Amino acid sequence: MSTAAGPPAAAAPSFDPRTEAFYARDVHAVARDLIGCRLRHGPTAGRIVETESYHEDEAACHAHVGLTARTATIIGPPAVAYVYRSYGIHALLNAVTTGDGVGAAVLIRALEPLEGLPRMRSGGAELPIGISARVRAS
Repeated sequence: MSTAAGPPAAAAPSFDPRTEAFYARDVHAVARDLIGCRLRHGPTAGRIVETESYHEDEAACHAHVGLTARTATIIGPPAVAYVYRSYGIHALLNAVTTGDGVGAAVLIRALEPLEGLPRMRSGGAELPIGISARVRAS
């Protein structure tokens, strides 16, 4: 597990976090480059301020156990959201990276709220579990 926080690393000009190519790279580079990006879910939005990167070689990565029904998303194509519950309470959002059958994802650990703070505080902005949707940060 690696943690990234602080100012955004300079991404190559051709990398746009709204494209699959942005996520089809090394998980640690993607984690750094997501810092400072905006993430929107319905009427809420925030700036990504902290991420963690997980690669299948690390025991803390869900894909470390190999291909299962649970890990199929994280081992699949890049730019897909991998969402799971922690202790049955919190929905955790990860962006799948790398691709080519390699299990790797970036956990979005913290956002700076930009829009919809009251809804975030009320818990009304919770993400559904089991989604497999394209990640779109800007």
